[in-house]
This record gives sequence, structure tokens and C-alpha cells, in this order.
Amino acid sequence: MTEHAMDDLHAEVVKGVEALQCDDYVEYTDETLPQLVEDIARRGRERSFPSFPPTSSFPRKRESRSG
Repeated sequence: MTEHAMDDLHAEVVKGVEALQCDDYVEYTDETLPQLVEDIARRGRERSFPSFPPTSSFPRKRESRSG
């Protein structure tokens, strides 16, 4: 990791600690955590594949079709 990257990381950690000290954060529950994960996955796909159309939900495991 470069010195510049370390400085950036340190600044982000300091911001996070300050936010925690000021009670500036969001708590997630079993009910709200799946939406957070879906949002993070969506943003990651948008950053990785900006030309692809957005999807509305997190990819689910496909059911096997046996029969």
C-alpha cells in the first residue's frame, strides 16, 4: 500500500471514529441488514459494470431443475 493510500485510509478511519463518538451512525437489524447488503451489491455492480442496466435485486441462488 502506498503512503498516499495509507494517508487516505487513516483519514477515513478518523472520520469513522469521530462519527461514532458523535452517535452519527446507523444500526442495522435482522430485518434491515438484507436491504443494506442488496444496496452494497447493487452499487458494486454499477461501479464494476457501468454500461450494464441496473438490476433490482441481489442475485439469488438458482434452484436446481431436476425431474
